[in-house]
Amino acid sequence: MSWWAETLRAVRTIEGLTQSELSERAGFAHSQIAEWELDKHEPRLSTFDQLLYVMGYRITIERIKEGEEHD
Repeated sequence: MSWWAETLRAVRTIEGLTQSELSERAGFAHSQIAEWELDKHEPRLSTFDQLLYVMGYRITIERIKEGEEHD
């Protein structure tokens, strides 16, 4: 299963939402949420960001400074 599918399902589950509840909040069809979680399709980054945002999360990308160690 892809990172997208695993993360979407995990965050939705942590927040105690059903796929139907997430679809209503985010404005996507329930079938689309199910397809993303089943890894049949990958959402665009902007779509994934929107899904996380309605659940109270956000995507952050930071530039790694030269010489900085990876955690």
